[in-house]
This record gives sequence, structure tokens and C-alpha cells, in this order.
Amino acid sequence: DEYLGRVDQEFGAKDRFFAHYYYNDFNNNGVLNPSNLLTYSDMSNIRFQSALLSETHIFTNNLLNNLVVNYSREISIRGPLANAPDAASFGVNIYQPAQKSIQGISASGFFQVGDNPQATFQRNNYTLADDLHWIKGRHSMGFGVHAELSKFDINSLFQLPGTFTFNSNTTNYALASFLLGYLYQFNQGSGQYLNVRNHFLGFYGQDNWQITRRFSLNYGLRYEPYFPWQELRHRISQFNPAAYNAGRRSTVYRNAPPGLLFPGDTGVPEQGVRNSYTDIMPRVGFAWDVFGTGKTSLRGGGGVFYDTRTPGSMLGQGASATPFSVSVTLTQPIGTFSNPYAGITNPFPAPTVPAANTVFPTPVTAYTFDPSGNYKVAVTYDWNLTGEQQITNNLLARIAYVGSHASHIFTALDLNPAIYTPGSTLSTNQRRYYQPYSSIVETNMGGNIGYNSLQATLQQRMANGLTLMANYTFAKALDDLPYGGTGGYGNSGPGPGGSYVYPVTFANYKALDRGPADFDFRNTFSASYVWDLPRLVNGTRPLRAILNDWETTGIFQAQSGGPVTVVAGSDRSQTGLLQDRAQTVSGQYALGGNACRGHNGPCVNWLNPAAFTQPAIGSFGNVQKGAYRGPGYFDWDAGLLRNFHFTEQAMLQFRAEYFNILNRANFQDPVSSVSSGGFGSVTSASDPRIAQLALKMIF
Repeated sequence: DEYLGRVDQEFGAKDRFFAHYYYNDFNNNGVLNPSNLLTYSDMSNIRFQSALLSETHIFTNNLLNNLVVNYSREISIRGPLANAPDAASFGVNIYQPAQKSIQGISASGFFQVGDNPQATFQRNNYTLADDLHWIKGRHSMGFGVHAELSKFDINSLFQLPGTFTFNSNTTNYALASFLLGYLYQFNQGSGQYLNVRNHFLGFYGQDNWQITRRFSLNYGLRYEPYFPWQELRHRISQFNPAAYNAGRRSTVYRNAPPGLLFPGDTGVPEQGVRNSYTDIMPRVGFAWDVFGTGKTSLRGGGGVFYDTRTPGSMLGQGASATPFSVSVTLTQPIGTFSNPYAGITNPFPAPTVPAANTVFPTPVTAYTFDPSGNYKVAVTYDWNLTGEQQITNNLLARIAYVGSHASHIFTALDLNPAIYTPGSTLSTNQRRYYQPYSSIVETNMGGNIGYNSLQATLQQRMANGLTLMANYTFAKALDDLPYGGTGGYGNSGPGPGGSYVYPVTFANYKALDRGPADFDFRNTFSASYVWDLPRLVNGTRPLRAILNDWETTGIFQAQSGGPVTVVAGSDRSQTGLLQDRAQTVSGQYALGGNACRGHNGPCVNWLNPAAFTQPAIGSFGNVQKGAYRGPGYFDWDAGLLRNFHFTEQAMLQFRAEYFNILNRANFQDPVSSVSSGGFGSVTSASDPRIAQLALKMIF
């Protein structure tokens, strides 16, 4: 349900005012079918409201100011339907909340059952923005400020129902591990409670300077200091290796293991990291009419852009860990699915308000920023150079080089990998470097992304009834982020399972993760057209009525395949990082098309399963990120329109529209985990041909 109201008012000749109010209420029904739990999903309700006031004042003919005040509020509620089952319903011996739900039961490569448990999220934003525009001679200047107060609150049963993961580690087949109850990983927590506040400030000044009739220069400077989110109850922790090695313990929570410190302990910033005041963003651009004819232009520019606005959920995972929310992560536990706490103390139910003597169930999962407290704000450097040529009165050609580089991109490093010990019967957690810890996840700002592209465009403005736009891009995007692109960042901030293939203790731990970015599509072509078909001037009136007033439209899209990374799908390295790659087999073609040479029957494999195998126990595999390419994409959407004119003010339009009119099978990427069923084969495709008919009244 959506409502929008707006009022505009002029006060004299120099003041203009407007106000608007927006309301949106979204409801999504949950699904609960006891005979098919694969369809299990939450209900949700999201209500958003926004009110805005704006006032524009004209001081003089060349000086204008615009002031905007805005308030927005969003409340989101989610949860399972009534009468949902929980893990205890199937005989699992763990504590469960009163509101029953299944959060996550999965067998890698086969199925996943569950959804998030009950939770409420509330966001409030207060914004003040002011922009001053001043024209002085050949200069058009702008100055402004943007100020914002943000509030974000979470009240959630996150992780309390528990998550259960099965893979092929024990049985070499994930589904067998599930049927036999051999858990690879078990997680349970006592909920997620977060109350964070922040303020954002931005200042800018810019000038468009028309130096000559043929040459203009644009330059500006923006300044945005970085302020970390403030957690009202200081639900922030820091793992300090030096403190661990010295045996130093927290004075705030006395039972915390060595090295785990909190605000109030010596050297720990109140909000985990410190403010940054060096985020200065210059930018410059130019436009040049090369010959003074208005038909040939050269444009270019570059700028620096800091991402000072980290999401409020950045602290979510840390707030859901011990001591703020008692959390247990067991990797390859002694107990089975029915009794995962076998051999250790079950801490649940647990209090949600920690005391100074709170017990830390082992192994402890920790979330930390850089112990120095110095936060590296993500920064992007953009640059481009574009030449344009008007070929005819209606035809324009454009060619451009566009590039960018980003540094300090977020990754979630696991600082505590397990150490592989041949013949050891110890569990993954028992073999970790720092004891008695499980994963130690660091919010690390060490990622890098580079992008370079050649972009060519041909644009035909309306001529003889035809409008055409065509664009071709040849691009290359490389990064050193962990495979998957998110780097372990989920809805609640950094989490385990997003680290690199190699442990951070390796000198070159990013080696297998340097490669094509997820958005690296080398060749992309798109074209669109609108064509008013020629009118029949001569001929009988019925014939003209049939053949005239037709129009056709279309969009072409073609793209080369994206990067594909072949993974092991199980923890062959025995490090607990879950990022191991497949091992290539010498003498075998990797691509299925080559593997099918000499075969009479069809080949269903995009990748040749015989070309890959699981790496040996204790090793990481050798497949580089993005080493292979998936299927390309080609699509033509087309429409045929007929206009019926009744009067000058009214027209009826008939539309016949076709998506993927050629009905081409656009295959999606193949199954890329060696341990998954159907490895190497393509199991899905984009939509087939879809047609729709419509009538549209224009008046």
C-alpha cells in the first residue's frame, strides 16, 4: 500500500516552498508446508514513512539558495508462521526459543532448509542539506553542506534456533553426511541486539569555469570526515595478538580469554576504531570544442571518492557474539546432529545482558577491527577521456576510455585458521592457532579492485522515423577479493567463511584470489531502436487504415561469459576456512566442449568433470579465481505497436511485446563445486520466450 501527498507554494517572486509525505506498507506472506520444508519461508512486514520540506530563496538574479529538511522512518518485522517446527521437533537435543522456527539446515550442493528467526529492525534518519548557487561572470559556483543523524536498532532471535551444516568431509558425500548426522559445523547464539547511532557530515565547493567559448573547466573539492557508528551499550570487541601472546586479559569482562579486549580496556577505542579527518576528495573535468564547429568535442575528468558511510549493520555480528550474546560455533563437533553439544557444556538458555563475570563458552568466536584502531576508509579513483564526433545532423559517434581503481575494500579475514596435522584426531577448533578460540574475524580494509574499459557508442536521433542507440564495451576488471565478491560481509556485518583460500599466516595469502572480478564481462554489446514504420500515402482508405500508424521497438543485448571458479566444496586443507579450490588433472581438457570431441552423443557438461578432482588432504587445490568462463548471453526483446487516433487529445495503443523473441537458451553458469551433484553441468537457464499483449489509453 502506497500513498504520496505533496504541496507546492510560492511566497512572492523570490521564495518557493514544497512539502511531501510518503507512506509505503509492504506485506509478504510466509510459507509453511510440513510435507515440503524446502519451500519454508518467513512472513515479513516493512513500513516506510518519509516527510520532506524544501525552501528555495532567490537573493538576486545570479544567487540562489535551496534548503531541504527530511525525516524518514522504517520498521521491518520478520518471522516464521505460527505452528512452524524447530530443530527440537526432529529430535535435536538443544534449547529452542518459544517462537519455533528453523534457521538453517543445509547439505552443501544439495539443499538448504530454513529462514531467519523472529526479528524487528528500526531505522530513523534526520537530514539537513543546504546548497548555494552563484553565477559570477564566466563562473558558475556551488557550495553546500549535508548533515545527517542516523539511528539503527535490532532486536532479533538470530542464531538462537541454530544452524547445521553438512558437507562431504566425513563421508566424501554431503548428502550421506546429512543422513548419518555427521555435522561439519554447528552454530547457536542467544540473539542479536544492536543500538547504534551516527552522524554524517559533508561539505563541498565547485566551479564551472567557461574559460573560452570552446573550452570549459570544472573543478571542485568535497570533504567528508569519517565517524564510526556508536553502539550505545558498547557491544564491541577487539582481538589483540600482542595481548594474547602476553597473556593479557580484559578488566571489563574478567572471564574473557587472553587477547580479547573491550571498550574500557587500555588501548581500545570506545567505538572499536577512531575517527578519520583526512578524507578530502578533489575532482576535475574539462570539455573542449576541438575545432570550434560544435561537431567535435573532447571531454575528460577524474576524481577521488571516499566511502565514509559504513552501514549500521557493520557491528551486527560482533553484537551477536559472546559476551553480548552468548555464541557457540563448533566445527566438526564430537556430537552428531541429534546431540551437537556432546562432550561440552551447553550454555543455553543464556542471559542477554552480560555481567562482568559472564562465562565465555569455549571455543569463543571473536569479531575485531584492526587492533591499532586506525580504520582505512574505502577510496575509489575514477578517470575518463571521451571523444565525440557529429557525423551527420542526426548521427553521433562517441569513443571513451573509462578506468577506476579502488583501495581499502572490505574483506573479512579469519585470523585463526586451524593447523593441518597429519594423522591427528583433534577437531578443527582444537587445531586452531589461538586457543580457546574458534574463528577470529577481522574487519579488514585490504582489498583492491581495478577496472579499465574501451566504450564505443553510436547514436542516431530521430531521422526518417528511426531512433537508434548502439554501445560496445571492451572491459577488464581484476581484484584481489576473496572468491564470491562479498568478502564475508552479510546482512549483519563481517562473518566467518569469507576469508581467502590460503591462511593469513602465508606470506602471499591472496595468491589464488587475484583474478577477474565477479563483474568482469570482457565484451558487452547493447542496441535499442524505435522505428515508426513508413506511412502509406496512396492507396484506398481501408488499406491505409490497416497499414499506417505502426511502430516497432527492440533491445539487443549480447555479453561474453563471466568468470567461473571451480572449488572443492569441502575443507580439504583442514584449516576451517571453507575456501579450498579444486585440483586440476594433467592431460584433461577443462571445458566440456573439448572433452566431448570424438563423442557421437550430446555433451551435457560445460566443465569436464574428469579434468578436476578434490585436492589431497592438507592441501588447498590449485584453481585460480575466475580461471574459466561461463556461457555467454544473447537476447532480443521486440515490440510491435499500433496507434488508433480518435481525437487530437485521445489515442488507443495496442502493444504486442516479446521478451527473448528468438527463444534462445541463455544458459547460466555450471555447477562449479567438485563435491556437488551435477558438477560441471549447466542446470538452469534464463527465461524462454515470453509474450504479452496490452491496450493502453493515452489522453
